[in-house]
Amino acid sequence: DADLQEPDREEARQYAEGKSVSGSLFLWENEEGKIVSMTDITHRTERYARLNAVVTAREHRGQGYAEMLVSSVTQLLLQDGLTPMLYADAGYPPSNAVYRKIGYVKQGKITEQEIFRKG
Repeated sequence: DADLQEPDREEARQYAEGKSVSGSLFLWENEEGKIVSMTDITHRTERYARLNAVVTAREHRGQGYAEMLVSSVTQLLLQDGLTPMLYADAGYPPSNAVYRKIGYVKQGKITEQEIFRKG
């Protein structure tokens, strides 16, 4: 629900099933064993890996879960010799502060995107 809308349950289930077998989905559990945060690696090259869909359940935001998760996945990628990268919403300062705290630095800005689909 990154866009603050309730996700469609069936779409979420299908997404999770597909990602769970891909080896690219990473989940963070809280002390009670409940999954509270997630991210996935959507693209890898010989040099780079891009993290995507960094999301924490609304009721668990602000408790450091995404920071711990992104930091852990970042360390795994660095150990594999890859440079981690991600795109962040410039209009959402909390996540950007977390990424800077972990050690990410701004490399550029995407100002416009055009989306196409087969009509």
